[in-house]
Amino acid sequence: MNSLKNISSKFLLIALVTVISLLSCKKELEINADYQAFPIIYGFLNQYDSLQVFKINKSFLGNEDPINYAGVQDSTLFKDVNLNLVEIENGVEVASYPLQKMVLKNKESGVFSNPENVVYGAALPRVSGPSGTESIKFLKESKIGPSGEIETRITYELRGTLNNDININSKVTPIPEYPADVFTQRSFQSKWKPNAIKGAISFATSTGFTEGLLFDIELPPFVKIAELRMIFHYIDIDKNNVETIHTVEASLGEIVIPKVTEDRTKTAEFFIRSERFFELVKSAVPDFDETTLKQRIPSIVDFELVMADEEYYYYRENTLPSDDLNQLKPQYSNINNGYGIFASRVKVLMTDWAIGTQPNINTIKSMPGLLLSKYTQIALNKGFITATDGSTIDIGTADKRFCTDSDVTGILPTNCN
Repeated sequence: MNSLKNISSKFLLIALVTVISLLSCKKELEINADYQAFPIIYGFLNQYDSLQVFKINKSFLGNEDPINYAGVQDSTLFKDVNLNLVEIENGVEVASYPLQKMVLKNKESGVFSNPENVVYGAALPRVSGPSGTESIKFLKESKIGPSGEIETRITYELRGTLNNDININSKVTPIPEYPADVFTQRSFQSKWKPNAIKGAISFATSTGFTEGLLFDIELPPFVKIAELRMIFHYIDIDKNNVETIHTVEASLGEIVIPKVTEDRTKTAEFFIRSERFFELVKSAVPDFDETTLKQRIPSIVDFELVMADEEYYYYRENTLPSDDLNQLKPQYSNINNGYGIFASRVKVLMTDWAIGTQPNINTIKSMPGLLLSKYTQIALNKGFITATDGSTIDIGTADKRFCTDSDVTGILPTNCN
């Protein structure tokens, strides 16, 4: 028993001496020692943009609150940016476009606002279309052969230095064009023509709702994720006859391709119920009596297709907040010697798509979207639909006070102004 007490006393003495020695040591952790600025780069190539834009910043560190540094130009921007967007065809460099500094004038104030809100852009020439026609694209694309294989591979490389000592490199293969018609739909022709019949988008009949819009879209190689968005335009006219265009937008869904392949396309299906269209208008458009407007007119319906590659998808998945407290997501980046993402993304309106039957870009640009059908416009105006049994289907849009296009409906409602 005595020996046990002696052992316990020795342990207590050793522990006490250890604690005293630790308390007497005044070493401090220097979290800001040996600081190194890391590049943070975001760039998304899009065939339909004449200017490919990159956001380029550097990491920053200091002894004060990080918010105090975020708006300081020297803390977030590199002094010397010497980067190029290099075009490569089948492994051979064929063109190089320097990134030029651009100062944004219309950015809202915020944590990262500083005297110069800077991005960098590479201006590309328009790509020639078939038989010498003028294309609406600015990136060259990989060519897909008759059997679906890639005959010509086009790659773009972000290459150069930051502050003359940080070498930057990243490559991406843009999502290519393909010979299929991108939009097919049950109730209207997908390729617009100058003499297209007005009122092709139908969400209502004389006695009820239509079944909605169903799209079958062929996604080209390299696409990992795709989304289709509907955009309904309407025009507000004030008492001075000044017209303002507004939009109501809605996603028709998002498709993720389980396994991306290079040798064939995938077909994706998107759908919107007719009831949802009226619900969107009811919730998004302000009541007419709450405004000082003279008139409100329904305008065109358009669709926006957004497609992105695997790099974008995996970056997004690793940066979204996790819903699992035990899950630690890895850092994802394809920027050599930096962080961020360089990826390919196609973002194009249906009205802007390369509608192959048209002879040139000017003809394509003159094409409007499609108007709502006769009974869809009448339903918007009245706010209800009368069913075959005489009952009323309330859609709740009467207070929006939409007029109708008399060229489509053949009538001009009395309560539109």
